[in-house]
Amino acid sequence: MSPYLRTRVFYCDAGSPYQKGSCEVNHELVRRVLPKGSSFDDLTQKDIFLIMGHINSYKRKKQNNRSSNETFSFYYGEALLKELGCSPVTAENIILKPKLLKK
Repeated sequence: MSPYLRTRVFYCDAGSPYQKGSCEVNHELVRRVLPKGSSFDDLTQKDIFLIMGHINSYKRKKQNNRSSNETFSFYYGEALLKELGCSPVTAENIILKPKLLKK
């Protein structure tokens, strides 16, 4: 391995969603908020952070009933999670429906 090589990139086959399970689950969760046919044109960075804050706070069976935020925090610490600007949403306040973006 080259001393300059820092990252390896692996690509999935385009027609094989089973090769990218986590990505597909996130896509499904995004589509709960932004159903197929919804325009992404008017989304702001604030909207994206809001959607991802709710998705990353959603507990998942494959993560031992932990949220992505909890899993990240377990491995890397709460301080780094906050430094990255991640704001966990309490379970009772998670909204994964189009009404999340209603202003």
